[in-house]
Amino acid sequence: MAKPLIKAGHLENLTDARYFAARDVAWLGFDLDENNEEAISTLELNAIKEWVEGPKIIAEVGFLNPASKTLLDQLSEVDGIQLSGFGEVPENILHPSQVVIREVVVQNDGTIPFDLTHFPENEILLFDLEKNHVNPDALGLSVDDYYKWLRALVKQTDQYILDVPFIGEELYQFVQAFDPMAIQLKGSEEEKIGFKSYDDIDAFFEYFEEWA
Repeated sequence: MAKPLIKAGHLENLTDARYFAARDVAWLGFDLDENNEEAISTLELNAIKEWVEGPKIIAEVGFLNPASKTLLDQLSEVDGIQLSGFGEVPENILHPSQVVIREVVVQNDGTIPFDLTHFPENEILLFDLEKNHVNPDALGLSVDDYYKWLRALVKQTDQYILDVPFIGEELYQFVQAFDPMAIQLKGSEEEKIGFKSYDDIDAFFEYFEEWA
């Protein structure tokens, strides 16, 4: 069983970016969604990029429409974008080498609000179960049945990332039992400029980095 890839998402500061880059994650996702008050600008993203190396850079832009062409032109040097399940990618804007990650927020009852088969096959689906805390208890399922339900969900795509409502050792146990293709870990606000606590994430990596 191979280690899953890791995407660090919703990053809004250099502290998070440097922490996760040092952990050799596959992707660094920066929040540029104009509907989020905490989102950063393209200028801030470009400045942060100069201080990190290794992971691929993903611009998390939320919703897209044809008027977003200017934004994407400013992001020509990123490795890909992440957009909402309801967003549309204007044709002939992205470079073929740029990846598209499609965020699918799972609802409280375990359903998703759209048909996954409508998305292009080359998109990576990010199933976010953390936002609505969709865990076994919330669905009234045993852990084994929860895994069966989740396997059926991700079976609908060849490429996926999971953001699940577990942290620390519990997250590591999930990763070992479920064997996902990739998982997402989220950034958060700094407690003060240049400082924040990573205790829960450190607890996960203590196990993950010793995985043979």
